[in-house]
Amino acid sequence: MKNITQIEPQTQHRVLDSAPSDSAQSDFVQNGAAHDVAPASQRVDLPILGMHCASCAGRIEKALNKAQGVENSSVNFATTRATVHFNPQLTDAAALREVVQKAGYDAIVAEEKPADEHSNAHSHGDSSAPDDVQSLEAKARADEYQAQKQKFIVALILTIPVAFLVMAGHLVPSLERTLDFPARLWLELFLTIPVLFWAGREFFTGAWTAAQHRAADMNTLVAIGTLSAFLYSLAVTVAPQWFRAMANATSSTRLTGALPNTMPNMNMNAPVGVYYEVAAIVVTLILMGRLLEARAGANRRSDSRLDGFAGQNRARRTRWNRG
Repeated sequence: MKNITQIEPQTQHRVLDSAPSDSAQSDFVQNGAAHDVAPASQRVDLPILGMHCASCAGRIEKALNKAQGVENSSVNFATTRATVHFNPQLTDAAALREVVQKAGYDAIVAEEKPADEHSNAHSHGDSSAPDDVQSLEAKARADEYQAQKQKFIVALILTIPVAFLVMAGHLVPSLERTLDFPARLWLELFLTIPVLFWAGREFFTGAWTAAQHRAADMNTLVAIGTLSAFLYSLAVTVAPQWFRAMANATSSTRLTGALPNTMPNMNMNAPVGVYYEVAAIVVTLILMGRLLEARAGANRRSDSRLDGFAGQNRARRTRWNRG
């Protein structure tokens, strides 16, 4: 039995040297877990700002799906939210917000707090910090509504006199000669400029952003239509003689061959029409629609925030009664 249990000294040293140490075993386990086990996917719901049509939602979703670390994403235009599943080792909510901003929109992300503040909030049973997503979204929606309201009011105040100058003469013929004064076109121009390029600035910036991504949306349609009407009217205001000469030449060509006594009595010096009121009215009406949309969003977020507070109060009362 001694011969069986006895080990030679040299063999014993070799066995001891080949045995792995505790630190090596722990390193092996950690490295193996890091390489073999994939990190768990995380989900985040991002409230989106500046999204006004379904094509906007499609462009945001496409941009998010192309971002690094994003497994899949879906953007809901009705709820104005983007649901993103991502790899937390490759990206985070702040990086996803940058992707949305590069697409021409914005997302609301809660500010990260220090660990001690986070633990204190949980220890007191308070999970509704002032910087959470719900509070930030409610504030952003309210600010958006106020901004839209201000732009709509200014646009409406300036559009009403433009529409009056153009349409009052058709409704009340006695006013047509009164409103046909020499500086009328210049007055319409000065009233339309702030409506189009201040109140309606978001249409042009949105169209430019969409063009940079080789896409088109409702902003593109509004910008092209209103800008075309404005530029044509501006050209008529600056050089009316040129347009009047073109109109006279076209009329003469159409009437060539007609007998003199059968030619209609045409005023060849009649002013050429402008379309300032078209551009101003279109921008004002669409701003009114966006104002109603922003108001509905602000009310919806406020109601959901109140529901959240009510649920938290009920939870606190339940814990208090149990305690």
